[in-house]
Amino acid sequence: MRRSALRLVAVLFLVGSVAAILFYTAASEAARLEANRLGLPAARNAIKHAYAAAEIYAWLRSVGVGADTATEWIVHLALINERVEAWSKWRRDTTAEVYKDLRNSVLGIAALRANEKCAGLGSPDKRLLLIGTLASARTLLWSNADSRIPPMPIGNDVSAAVAMFRSDRTAIEHEVSRKVPCDDVAG
Repeated sequence: MRRSALRLVAVLFLVGSVAAILFYTAASEAARLEANRLGLPAARNAIKHAYAAAEIYAWLRSVGVGADTATEWIVHLALINERVEAWSKWRRDTTAEVYKDLRNSVLGIAALRANEKCAGLGSPDKRLLLIGTLASARTLLWSNADSRIPPMPIGNDVSAAVAMFRSDRTAIEHEVSRKVPCDDVAG
């Protein structure tokens, strides 16, 4: 019985890991294509984080998870992702890069939440266009040297980036909710 349970856990972990890798790969490719379509290759990483968060939000909403709960789950996933990257990447992200990634993830969720109120969740293509609009408008942070990133410790201090992100989160969410062009992404 115990071996069966361990096997089941191992299989579930493996299936979950493969699904996560496939999702990440698809979101990365969609971001690359959108950045190229817009002529903004420097915005690729920003689009990737915002689009991945928006896609997970849309999926959670489609299976009946409430908006606030879905948002919190995705923020926790983004925080876990940044912590995993901190110990698994050969070249670790700077503190400002971690903050930028978290901010862009929340911008993706907030944009879709604002759009959801007037036009629904739309299709993946429409969601990617919405995120592309944010990239074109420079609402997303393209670089860890962006002046909108608050002063951060030098190096890789994930805890400092997370603390600053948490203190700025409400303002970030409100910033994008005023900028979403609902009529542009309906359906």
